[in-house]
Amino acid sequence: MEIDPKSARLPAPQRAVLIVNTHSRRGEEQFAGLQELMEKAGVPIAASHGIKDPARMKPTVEQALAEGADLVIVGGGDGSISGTIGAMIGSEAIFAALPLGTANSFARGLGPGPDLEQAVRAIAEGHSVWVDLAEIDGHMFANSAAIGVPPVIGDTIPQRLKNWFGRFGYLGWAIYSLVRFRPFRLILDSPQGREECWATEVRMLNGQYTGGIKVSDEAELDDGAIVVQIVAGKSKFALARDWYLRMLGLRSRPGMAREIKLKEARIEARPPQKVAIDGEVLARTPFNLRMHRHAVRVIAPRWAPDGENEGIGAKLRAAAESFLPGEPEKGQRGYAPDGPQRAPQYRSKTMDKQKIGEGNYEAAEEFQNEQHAFAKSGKVEQKAREAADALDGPEAEELEKARKASADGHSA
Repeated sequence: MEIDPKSARLPAPQRAVLIVNTHSRRGEEQFAGLQELMEKAGVPIAASHGIKDPARMKPTVEQALAEGADLVIVGGGDGSISGTIGAMIGSEAIFAALPLGTANSFARGLGPGPDLEQAVRAIAEGHSVWVDLAEIDGHMFANSAAIGVPPVIGDTIPQRLKNWFGRFGYLGWAIYSLVRFRPFRLILDSPQGREECWATEVRMLNGQYTGGIKVSDEAELDDGAIVVQIVAGKSKFALARDWYLRMLGLRSRPGMAREIKLKEARIEARPPQKVAIDGEVLARTPFNLRMHRHAVRVIAPRWAPDGENEGIGAKLRAAAESFLPGEPEKGQRGYAPDGPQRAPQYRSKTMDKQKIGEGNYEAAEEFQNEQHAFAKSGKVEQKAREAADALDGPEAEELEKARKASADGHSA
């Protein structure tokens, strides 16, 4: 992704409008101080809107554009970003995202990640990039869509669980959702040919992150193509293993999801499946998937991110890399004063005191040694299989009771 060649730095906006989804995880608590935060950074706000009904987000963006906004700043999660960014197509206005959601995958792909102050700093500096948008039967999305477990999560996860526990709440509910999920027959038709197989999950990636985790090194926000990842087969264990390795930052291991890069496709499933678009269940199979190249100009930081913005995955990777060799050296693209660069890769097999950051070196080294021993014991795969088996056993009934109790608003 490259800085817009027309303007390394945009002129100061004449009319900047702030639109915040106060229904999002951090939106309500942050909205009151956001306008002041923006103005302190040097971005005067002409109008601000706190929206409690997510369905009003896109009409509010459209209204702002009609009233002459040249900078539209949207605060919320990935669903808020995808639900509004399509309104910017054909406009000369610039779009900016404030990460106020749970995963903030789009912001991670652009560079600021979930850090609100860095996002505000990027808006104040005013550098822009062109990004692609993907479309599923009229539904635009900036980051990712999925068939399989994600729509089950999106349909059933209690809002309070998201608000209280964030991505850890998502992770717990994802494990539970495997109980309800069943494999499906996938049919994918594209100019590259026809694919037909059993699958447990299909991810359509415009950006590299989904659920706040970096899941692909090949997806780019500005290359005019989308990466389709297919977790083939019927095994829930294989799906759990695929996600486990991606959380560790290990994305190119044998037996993981296949990746196909394409510009358009027709996707069907038997039985028909719901489709989660950046966390929101908005479509069903069959559908047509296509790309819109360089659809919207978006604020992005010019500085290079400090390594991969993977949250828990980055922390786990430090322990995992030493006993899982052979990871291809692929980094996340970022920005620096001399142009696009790759973020630094930490490839050493032993811990370096200079790279640990805060904390005690001896304790970290001891932790790493324990990880070595645990990995060599074979217990990782054993425990993963036990967990997968449990999801099909008696525990499933108890989990279903807990889910129904949660939906009824009382404890099990």
